[in-house]
Amino acid sequence: MSNNIPKKLLKACQENKLIPVVGAGVSMSLTDTDKKRIFPSWIELLKHAEDELRDSGKLKLANGISAMLDLEDFQQAAKYARQGLQGTCWSNFFRKHFEEPLNLISEDSKDLPKAIWELSNRVVTLNYDKVMRITSPNIENIIPLDNSNPAGLADFKRGDHTGPAIWHLHGHVDNVDTIIFTTESYDKLYAETSEAHKAALESFKGLCSDQKLLFVGCSLEDAELLHEMGKQHQLFGGNTGPHYALVHKNEHETIQQKINDLPIDLLPFEDFGEPLVQLVKKIANPTQAPEPIEQPKIETLPVQPKPQAKKIALLSANPLNNEQDYSEHLAAFKKIACPIDHFSLSIEKLNELDGYDTLLILTKVIRNKVLIEDDDLCQTRISFQALEAEIGDDAINKVIYFTDQLPDESITLELEKPTICIVGTEKKQISSSIFQLFKKADLSKIQNALMFNESNFILQPLKGKYSVNQDKTLLPNEIDPKTVRNFVGREGDLEQICQKLLDLKDSILTIKGSGGIGKTTTVKKIIVALAERGFFEGGIIFVDCEAITSYQQFKFQVAAAFNLEQAEYLEQHLEQHYDQESRLIILDNFETLLHLN
Repeated sequence: MSNNIPKKLLKACQENKLIPVVGAGVSMSLTDTDKKRIFPSWIELLKHAEDELRDSGKLKLANGISAMLDLEDFQQAAKYARQGLQGTCWSNFFRKHFEEPLNLISEDSKDLPKAIWELSNRVVTLNYDKVMRITSPNIENIIPLDNSNPAGLADFKRGDHTGPAIWHLHGHVDNVDTIIFTTESYDKLYAETSEAHKAALESFKGLCSDQKLLFVGCSLEDAELLHEMGKQHQLFGGNTGPHYALVHKNEHETIQQKINDLPIDLLPFEDFGEPLVQLVKKIANPTQAPEPIEQPKIETLPVQPKPQAKKIALLSANPLNNEQDYSEHLAAFKKIACPIDHFSLSIEKLNELDGYDTLLILTKVIRNKVLIEDDDLCQTRISFQALEAEIGDDAINKVIYFTDQLPDESITLELEKPTICIVGTEKKQISSSIFQLFKKADLSKIQNALMFNESNFILQPLKGKYSVNQDKTLLPNEIDPKTVRNFVGREGDLEQICQKLLDLKDSILTIKGSGGIGKTTTVKKIIVALAERGFFEGGIIFVDCEAITSYQQFKFQVAAAFNLEQAEYLEQHLEQHYDQESRLIILDNFETLLHLN
């Protein structure tokens, strides 16, 4: 699964713009010398609190915790725990479960937190313990931070510190008064009821905007918290993302449902322990080969090697000036039991392919040539032979076209890769072909198809799990793809504006014309197409200038593109801390600003 690491994630790590966010799963990976887990889970911690209260005679509160755990109302259970554990009992409780176990940690169980420090010298932790501190490679110069240190958090956000820094977002055991444990304490932080909490949340929002976050060891409870944070406080809104989370493959679907509306891409790993550690190391050092592991010499029968997971690249031609409807195909492709990476069909994307064995192509055949997109997202055509020559991945061992008509067989005889061209536009037809290709592995049952190098086809039934990864830029709320889906006409304007927009270098493009001719809709259609192809990784913002009544209000709106609405000296801050990511700011009805001072 490490082969599916997004390029944006690797780039952020290489540019020191990746911030690991550590959840309980990291601390729970640590064991003693007997391989026994040391730190409790959230539910286990509440059970420990129940035991403490029961031993001290506070039976009503202890029974209340037990009842709430049965009802899975963990926040209410935490409230009862906090009511019963007061004063030194509260401090001793946390030291017992998060301070004392530190001395029991075996050295060979520290691989995961150590690997996380390879990602960045800045770490945010949701845990109360000191695991990330004691596993730092530069422990003497570690800078621990909590929400009561706004100046330190500002330095953390900018990366202005000499040593490694760790931000305890939910408090730490050295200062139990800072610990975020109950619903009330969560509300104090995320409702910004104090200046310290307000500064902390603003710093975290800044990280969401300026950096990429990688959540490691986050559980379902953490996913619920992320969803609530994103919904209530818009931490991940506007121009932030995509961020990433490493999740166990068995929890992938459940966590995806929890955070479905947040710009967080889930990266599944096979299992806890070594597979997760190796994935983290792969992100930190993508070009470094793993050290060979010495295997014990055991006399046994030879074992057949486990087949490698299949990877499929899907390229679809959907040019601005000749849009295609592939909804039936995409619905049928859900039957493919394998991860699929979806790109636009262009020369650039063909050249960049790497690590795939199968290539699916959605396109039209026009005069025996293939419809593709040019550099300006507009239509052009290329021969089958020329397209094959542009495929940059030599490992691809089969190419499967889904088209509206078959080409002449005579002009495709020179193809070298095993290739099949299948005609079909209805879901039933397409599903039948998919079934024969990827379930039965039988080419002979496919109808309305033309095959080349059939004897070299390598077909094996797939037994994985369907998923689609498409690198998209988050659209602002003002741009809804559904509203431009049926927009037709203005092909010349679409092509010209898109070309000029992509050619811009830190400049401004002005779209002029009389009112009501469709300038805004035309621009929105182009922006939707660019966002679907991952352009403007820094974000896209839409500003309706008609309601703006002052220059300061205009400046505030533009500052939102950089999440700097509260910056006192915007221009100076941008000069010193601009992250160099490409952004697009759309100023609609700009002429209404001309009367402002």
